[in-house]
Amino acid sequence: MKTRAELLAEQTSQLATKEEDVREAQENIRKSHPRNKAYFDKNRHERMDQIGVADLVLLYKSILDNQWSQKLSNKYLGPYRIRQIAQDRGTYLSGELDGTKLEGIFAGD
Repeated sequence: MKTRAELLAEQTSQLATKEEDVREAQENIRKSHPRNKAYFDKNRHERMDQIGVADLVLLYKSILDNQWSQKLSNKYLGPYRIRQIAQDRGTYLSGELDGTKLEGIFAGD
């Protein structure tokens, strides 16, 4: 077991190297960014055909991906009809088949 003086000395040493540790972490992030971007670009799945207004879609419930108790549950909701598209953001507003607006904005990927 360390004494109070040893613990204080260790903490002082850690504080002295904090700035260097932060700089090192920033450099590591800067270096990893191009690799992460290349990985994303390589593994990204682009939609083959564009979704248009009035198209029917299903919504994927990704929250169920990691829930073993729900592994046999239906992972899709819908069908819903696309009401509006935000092309610049790749998002959609959806609605029920009877025209009722569905709350929320949904990603188009």
